[in-house]
Amino acid sequence: MMPLEGYRLLDLSRLQPGPSGTHVLADMGMEVVKVEETEPRGGMGRDVLTPVIPTPETEVLYSAYNAFARNKKSIAINLRTDEGREALYKLVESADAFIEGYRPGVMKRLGCDYETLSKINPRLVYCSLSGYGQDSPYVDLPGHDPNYCSIAGQLSLQRDENGTPVGNGIPMADVAGGVHAAMGIMAALMAREKTGRGQYIDVTLTHSVMSWMVSATANFFRDGPKPRVSEQMGVLKCRDGKFLTVSNAETHFWVNFCTAIGHEEFIPLHKASDQNPEEFSSMVKQVKELFLTKDRDEWFKILADAETCVAPILELDELFDNPANQHRGMLLELNHPTIGDVKQLGPVIQFSDTPFEFRNFAPVLGQDTVELLQEVGYDSAKIDQLIDSSAVKAWDHKLNS
Repeated sequence: MMPLEGYRLLDLSRLQPGPSGTHVLADMGMEVVKVEETEPRGGMGRDVLTPVIPTPETEVLYSAYNAFARNKKSIAINLRTDEGREALYKLVESADAFIEGYRPGVMKRLGCDYETLSKINPRLVYCSLSGYGQDSPYVDLPGHDPNYCSIAGQLSLQRDENGTPVGNGIPMADVAGGVHAAMGIMAALMAREKTGRGQYIDVTLTHSVMSWMVSATANFFRDGPKPRVSEQMGVLKCRDGKFLTVSNAETHFWVNFCTAIGHEEFIPLHKASDQNPEEFSSMVKQVKELFLTKDRDEWFKILADAETCVAPILELDELFDNPANQHRGMLLELNHPTIGDVKQLGPVIQFSDTPFEFRNFAPVLGQDTVELLQEVGYDSAKIDQLIDSSAVKAWDHKLNS
């Protein structure tokens, strides 16, 4: 038994925002059914881990490594056809939740908006995930993660030595939006246990990442804008070209750090950059020069043994050799029926009574179309007719076409 076992979600999200949230739900046991377009659209894959122009071989290969879509099912439906919409309506009858990530207004034009679907199933929890919201002044403005992080103010917090904002290494708004959507869906399902009714959830990518700026905004509201310190010491380059992060906010950690590097005279400069910026800047330059005298792992051992807040900046090829990552099971080693041994990133949340179970690899497009249509009452002849008319697509039929 898994925490969300017994719930079914119809997932019409694409790229990374929705899939980054629904994969959490799937890993917790929810039956997530990817309701996918029958043909590629817009020069993008089905999500960020699928090929843009797939062949049967590349689709299978990518699915073996697609952690976003593991433990999910796939049905391919052309919602621009009457028969395709009718198939979706049949699925909605028994669904618990629904998520879509199209631009505002698209679902209504397709006849798949909350007002329509809630009449079919009043217990349905329906989540819309968009850049700026369903009724925003920016409702018609297209965008991607950097745009949302810009409007949220998040990119203004990361700048290079020249003060120029720099981008994120991961799509922060996409991930934040997906996680908030997953939380909203779970909360609405809990509310349904009390009320018996589903409800509509409107989640924005912009304001999901903006919600992570609680500290920055609280400090701004209280103190107003502060001048930026030109020299920073959070990231230090070492002799071997590798990097460490140091972050000794507490006084005792800072004392340990200064003692460990042999510069107790730096202790009074802790958090004093606004009062004596020149001394602080001089200290940072000296520390940076000092760290170029030893390799990263040497410094890491020195500072870890001294009980300071320090960590090596790991490259991707180092991640899963790290003992902390190994201990938490962040590497899944799996055997795919045709690809062989593959690896995926593991789940984050650990449950004592309802642990994670790997149930299946990411589905190829339309892998479960026939099975799911049979579940909602379609017979073989009708399914064949839907496939022949291109209202739906099934993987086996696609291979044979």
